Amino acid sequence: MTASHRLTADLIHTEAQLRALIGEPAALTCTKITDRLNAATRLYVERSPFVCLGAWAAEGVARVEPGKGAGKA
Repeated sequence: MTASHRLTADLIHTEAQLRALIGEPAALTCTKITDRLNAATRLYVERSPFVCLGAWAAEGVARVEPGKGAGKA
């Protein structure tokens, strides 16, 4: 059984469907999208006890992997 979301019971297959449902992201959110770490984001990651890093490959495969702190297994 698939749980439904409070906004729709339909599956969302495209970004257009998602945008029709929830609208565009806020401008501030869009400024945080980047293809690399800068000084501020690197410091944030270095100080975080747990980080998940997401990436989107050229062939269209998304991947999210947890990181681990230095010296931790």
